[in-house]
Parts: sequence; structure tokens; C-alpha cells
Amino acid sequence: MAIQKAVEEMEKGLRFGKTNAFLHLHLAEAYLKIGRTADARRQTNAIIAMTPDQDYLPEYQEAVIEARKLLEKTG
Repeated sequence: MAIQKAVEEMEKGLRFGKTNAFLHLHLAEAYLKIGRTADARRQTNAIIAMTPDQDYLPEYQEAVIEARKLLEKTG
């Protein structure tokens, strides 16, 4: 149940942090834990498709690497 609550909070957070790659990444990880594979794929694809903020380029690049790993897990 705690994971479901975390998912709900992260989903709310996306309203304000649409360009936060790590928020998308952590939401994707949580979706996988509760069996929402399609939603996890959508979040990882969103990371890869987003235009990164140049001030956070290293963080974005790290999130892309992790997103690709998650995509491999989801098929």
C-alpha cells in the first residue's frame, strides 16, 4: 500500500515537474513494483524523449541510462 501512495504523490508531482527526469524515473520504478508495466514504459519513454534542461544535463543523462535499463526489463 505504501508504494501505491508513493505512486499517487509522484503522479501529483508531475503536474509541477514535467521536466524532472528523476521524478519520471522513480515513478516508472514504482509502477513496475505494482505491476503497471505499460505505465512504466510510458514514463521511461518520456525521459528519453524530453529536451533536457542544460543546467541539469548530467542528471538527465544518468536518468536516460537508468530509463533504458528499465525498458530492457519491461520488454
